[in-house]
Amino acid sequence: MSTKYAIIRIKDKQFFVREGTKVKVVELRDTDNVDVLLLKENDFLEIGEPLVNKGGVVLERLGDKKIKTEVRRYKSKSRYRKNKSHSQKFSFLRVINISSGLKKSSIKEEKAITKKASKKNIVKTAKKAKKTVTRTTASKKVKVKKS
Repeated sequence: MSTKYAIIRIKDKQFFVREGTKVKVVELRDTDNVDVLLLKENDFLEIGEPLVNKGGVVLERLGDKKIKTEVRRYKSKSRYRKNKSHSQKFSFLRVINISSGLKKSSIKEEKAITKKASKKNIVKTAKKAKKTVTRTTASKKVKVKKS
């Protein structure tokens, strides 16, 4: 079994990653760099001073998400309750490749994925299509179903 791992730095935070590892980073922008501090590939070990010259890591951007953090304080027997919250954007990345042959680390953008029709959407459209219409004639009321 091959052992490939690296220690990378993104926005002044360090992560220990292997191929296939998912990383959660605070709002990654286009100007942010991925620095490789240590790289291990099979028997090849490169320790950066401070960064690795040979090799790099290829990351894939899975998407961004806004996550709400809530802070609640409570003191018993005094009716003291405080609720505070804030939202923060996070970027999710996945490590595709770790290699000593790469010149520079890079981040690939996610390809646009078309949404497949889910069962809920199909049921909603089917319900909209089956509407009952009432017609009145001179003597009777007749219900007609459209399909």
